Amino acid sequence: MRVGRVVHAPDLTSDGRWPELAALVDEKSPVRSALSFELSTRRQGLGALTLTSTSVDGFSDADVERGYALAAHAALAVDAARRHEQFRNALASRDVIGQAKGVIMERFAVDDGRAFELLRELSQSTNIPVAEISRRLTADVGQSADSAKS
Repeated sequence: MRVGRVVHAPDLTSDGRWPELAALVDEKSPVRSALSFELSTRRQGLGALTLTSTSVDGFSDADVERGYALAAHAALAVDAARRHEQFRNALASRDVIGQAKGVIMERFAVDDGRAFELLRELSQSTNIPVAEISRRLTADVGQSADSAKS
């Protein structure tokens, strides 16, 4: 984890960086100070963790240090959740690509290497990802089978 940028606004109502926000906060919110930490990894930015207080100067130096630790833990959790979702999507894509290769192998009497090559070529010529082409192909096969049953 890299240490991200911190933005500290001890008094939002008088902070000159965001005059429109200051006016809205003063009028419509009890929030008076804010402390924001960038959530990031070495690879990418993930968002921000923003803490607020109803007191002007609501955050001490110790709070800032605790905020760094909390932001690091939050960044790890967000990154792990994103990786897990990417892994699940990759597994789902692998399955549908395998199904599409099977359809192409059966229809065109080619081996699996050539079937994937055909998918890849179509992907490049249409600028549509292989997984999406595979989803469309297998959906079309499912619809054709349903029509044949009727």
